[in-house]
Amino acid sequence: MIIAVCVKQILDPEVPPPLFQIDPETKKAVRSAGVEMVMSPFDEQAVEAAVQIKESQTGSDNEASVILFSIGTPDTKDVLKHGLSMGADEAVLVSADEIDLTDSFVTASVLVQAIQTKCKPDLILTGRQAADFDVGVVGVGVGELLEWPIVNWAKSVSVDSGKITVERVLSNGFDRVRCESPAVVSIANEFGEPRKPSLRETMKSARKPISELKKDDLEGSLGDAPTQNTVSVAEPEKINECEMIHGDSAAEIAA
Repeated sequence: MIIAVCVKQILDPEVPPPLFQIDPETKKAVRSAGVEMVMSPFDEQAVEAAVQIKESQTGSDNEASVILFSIGTPDTKDVLKHGLSMGADEAVLVSADEIDLTDSFVTASVLVQAIQTKCKPDLILTGRQAADFDVGVVGVGVGELLEWPIVNWAKSVSVDSGKITVERVLSNGFDRVRCESPAVVSIANEFGEPRKPSLRETMKSARKPISELKKDDLEGSLGDAPTQNTVSVAEPEKINECEMIHGDSAAEIAA
């Protein structure tokens, strides 16, 4: 069994607002000094889900391997190494050169082609959304392009005899659905905290392979030009105001 997990490198979502900057030319977030690049926390949960499935299949006739896929630059390897230290077996980095990723459909197309170039997965996992722009449609796009079943907002995932069982988060609880493999499942934050790799696991991950693909290596084509163009991106307006309220008593000030 092969499980593919789509992950994204983003600016640390806990970055203090004053350090968040936008490049007006590229319309993208700029990495300021002292700001770390991390794996999107929702994607970390997808990696955790994949590794848990892998561990549950250990010793069976259907042992699983986990392959990470990401689109980015050479420093994205740091994020992939983190996923490998969590328990993934290998990773694939698709170079973002000459690929316009402002359109989620293009992102989904590139991921599908990278996955098809590398392997034939039985299950594809994604985070519910990336923690930078919070769009949350790439996973659905991957499933639509592959014409596979899609299950969103999973709080648990299990695999047995080629059938995938998912507990899916609802506004008033959850429901349990089952589908045939292959399928695409997005993991909700209700899944729980991902594991923290030990030093030993981090050192072992250095020996796990990270292969690289370029646009010309991908099977198929990206089709038409992006259907979405980013017109503008702005930083949140920073307003610092302080008004002193005077009064002779607490009641007068409160009024």
